[in-house]
Amino acid sequence: MIPAIILAIENEDDRALMTNLFEDHSRAIYRRILFVVQDPWAADDLMQVTLERLIDAIDVLRGKEGPALAAYVSAAAYHTALNYLRDKHRLGEVALDEDLDAPAAQTGRSVEQQIILTEDLSCLKRVWPKLDQRSRDLLRDRFFLKKPTAQMAREWRMKPSALRMALTRAKRKALRLMEEDANGSR
Repeated sequence: MIPAIILAIENEDDRALMTNLFEDHSRAIYRRILFVVQDPWAADDLMQVTLERLIDAIDVLRGKEGPALAAYVSAAAYHTALNYLRDKHRLGEVALDEDLDAPAAQTGRSVEQQIILTEDLSCLKRVWPKLDQRSRDLLRDRFFLKKPTAQMAREWRMKPSALRMALTRAKRKALRLMEEDANGSR
């Protein structure tokens, strides 16, 4: 069944192009999204978002055929799913503070460790916006979402050694900014 978003396209040629694209690639799009998000409900919604993005890029789609078109559509689905995950897990003010109010006995930390952690997280919150998006995403995935490096390497499409180096660089950037912030506030 053709989605209403395609049927609503006014230009007949554009509607025909998107109808053919949907009929030829809808299963691949859905599988690609589901592979990334692993949630059928979200995959259904992301299918619509992907179609919207493809409709917006209809001029680009006209210039592609065969494997190039399939690759473009697959990449659009993949990046839509990654954007969804990124937005779903985006760090807010609360995420960095969520266990700071817990008593030290519950967290297994001494009072001194709790104070140091609070200071470090406060400093990290101040410098977080200064980090580039890639560094923030890498640090979030590894240290806040606690993803294993093997999973991250697959998701980021990197060799594990390259991922470790990227994480090291991101940590260094964050530490450098935190040191600058600490020295500037004295």
